[in-house]
Amino acid sequence: ILKQAQRGSDVMVVSENIPYDLRDTLNLTTRLLSSDTLNYLTFTDKNRKGSIKLNRLPNGNVIPMIDIKTTEILGSNLLKGRNYSYANFVKVKTGKGNIFIHTEPLVLTNYYLLQKGNEKYVEEMFSYLPKDRDTLWFMEEQNLQSISPLRFILRNPPLRYAWYIFL
Repeated sequence: ILKQAQRGSDVMVVSENIPYDLRDTLNLTTRLLSSDTLNYLTFTDKNRKGSIKLNRLPNGNVIPMIDIKTTEILGSNLLKGRNYSYANFVKVKTGKGNIFIHTEPLVLTNYYLLQKGNEKYVEEMFSYLPKDRDTLWFMEEQNLQSISPLRFILRNPPLRYAWYIFL
């Protein structure tokens, strides 16, 4: 992906966990905010309309430190009741291309997209990608580890079906 970006492609990564190798290569750091307040995501460009209020399970992952020579802050995470914000959407110049990183994937879920007005934020977010080229999507399936004591039974289909019949 980095080689494609260096050749002139634009890459957008929307993830709460940015891989260490990518952060290290792009000279970024991430930090998890511990906050139980509402988060508001906004763009730093005042010409861009749209903001979104995260009232359900925001991960609070932000980008507190960037290399200002190669990185532009496109969006920020405002915490209610505080006078400062942290970057959560950045554009990093890499060779002839750009890598866009957004640290709050919740904005792409049905819960937020179906709330009136939130679609404008997502439209503006994706408007940074060039319109004259095809967009390829890569979706990583997350393997969430269950913390249930029944995880061994539920992970094995024969045991899972026996458990369901037993219940």
